[in-house]
Amino acid sequence: EIFLSNIETIQNATIVNAEISRMKDLLGVKKSAFADLLIVDNDPLKNLKLLCNDGESISGIISNGILIKNEIN
Repeated sequence: EIFLSNIETIQNATIVNAEISRMKDLLGVKKSAFADLLIVDNDPLKNLKLLCNDGESISGIISNGILIKNEIN
């Protein structure tokens, strides 16, 4: 069996997929790239399940520079 660490799982969902879709120069957090932001209630590197359950643990989402979810206390 092959198991990935939490950081490897997140990287595969972001960096690796950007490379597969041939968009690695356009995706990510860098100047002139498309970048979205998730504000998570705790540390997904310690508990990957925080990114599951229809976003229950995600307090904020910024997509294309627009705040589309704001449950920040």
